[in-house]
Amino acid sequence: MSHPENTTAPSSAQQVTLNQMEFGDPQLLGTRLFSIQEGVDLLDGLRYAADIGEGVHQLANRLAASINEGDLAYLAEVRALALLAEISSTLARASQYAMQRAGERP
Repeated sequence: MSHPENTTAPSSAQQVTLNQMEFGDPQLLGTRLFSIQEGVDLLDGLRYAADIGEGVHQLANRLAASINEGDLAYLAEVRALALLAEISSTLARASQYAMQRAGERP
C-alpha cells in the first residue's frame, strides 16, 4: 500500500508566549516585587520553571538531611526555597494561562 507524499506546507502559526504575571510579596501586603514579562517564549518559561523546580527539590532534600544530622536550619534558607518555588509556580501559571489564551483564539 503506498502512502501519498505530504504536500502540506508547515504551519506559520504564531508562537505562544507567556502572560504577564506579578509575584513576590514577602510581607503579604499585596505589593509585588517581580513580574514575568509578556511576550517571553512559552517553552523558555517552562524550561526555567522545570529547572527551578528541580533546584528546589535538591535544596530541600539537602536542608532536610542537614537538619536530620542535627545541623541548624536558618529562616533565610527556608524563605529562599519559598521564593524559588513561587518563581517556578508563577512561570508554570503564566504558561498555563498563555496556553488557555491561545486555545481561545479563532
